[in-house]
Amino acid sequence: MLIWDDARTFMRREAQIGTSDTDGVSFLNLTANQGYKQLLATLGRQLTEKVKTATTVASQRGYQMPADCAWVKNVSVLVGTTKYPLQEVQSEQHWDYYTQNDYSGIPQRFFYRPRFGIGGGILELDPMPGASTYTIRLTIEATDKDLSKDAYTTGTVTVSNGSANVTGSGTTFAADMVGRIFQITADGQDRLWYRVKTFTDATHIVLENVYEGTGTSGLTYKIAEIFNVPEDLQMLPCYFALWQWYDSKKDATNALKYRQYWESGIKQARQTHGIKTRDNIIHYDNFSSPFIPAMPDYFPSEVT
Repeated sequence: MLIWDDARTFMRREAQIGTSDTDGVSFLNLTANQGYKQLLATLGRQLTEKVKTATTVASQRGYQMPADCAWVKNVSVLVGTTKYPLQEVQSEQHWDYYTQNDYSGIPQRFFYRPRFGIGGGILELDPMPGASTYTIRLTIEATDKDLSKDAYTTGTVTVSNGSANVTGSGTTFAADMVGRIFQITADGQDRLWYRVKTFTDATHIVLENVYEGTGTSGLTYKIAEIFNVPEDLQMLPCYFALWQWYDSKKDATNALKYRQYWESGIKQARQTHGIKTRDNIIHYDNFSSPFIPAMPDYFPSEVT
């Protein structure tokens, strides 16, 4: 796992600058975060998908999306216990046609108006919800914040096998640690990384998964930021930053080297992580494959 602290150290060493070169460090940090966003966009941000829910407001068409929403992938509306998947309308011309007359009911379609540069666009529904009791369930492509925080290691913690609770001693846990990753660094523990799920107070946080190590009190630990992509891709934003660094220095040889690292890594990322499945067998669906004709539905259900 490449945490942000190690990524910065790597970039400084490869760029041959020290921590006192504040302008150089800021340049690398900026371009690494830009490379991270480009990597997420290249992979369709499926690696940072989130599921959100909201409640409808009767006769309200538009709904503000969360600030981290880069794009809405799919939407459904739950009316009672019945789930209604909504069809996306991509053309504004078609959307204007559907919405030329205001009427309410169970939504059938959605249209997303993004705000490029920042997240949190507007989701519009048609028909407008007929009640304030429907539940909107949507999957979004989420953007991520810029990495900037040093690893936190103050105090010690107590963890227990099979529990997700972390109790600190001499710690000042903070709300912005939610989403970062946690590791027990003491000898004799599992040394796995866990994501911080919730913040309770300065001495209590909860992990997304239960702790699988032995667990005890007085353990050293760290809470760090990472590029939220698979481990084999976490070096790519660093390569992007170093490409930009050496390009700005008119060092064509090193600029080309890191550009090639970046581009070959992106190519491999598309092949390895461009789809969710890890199965190398192609499965055909009789009802959707263009290569296999759909079976007619008039076959007898039993033979006598």
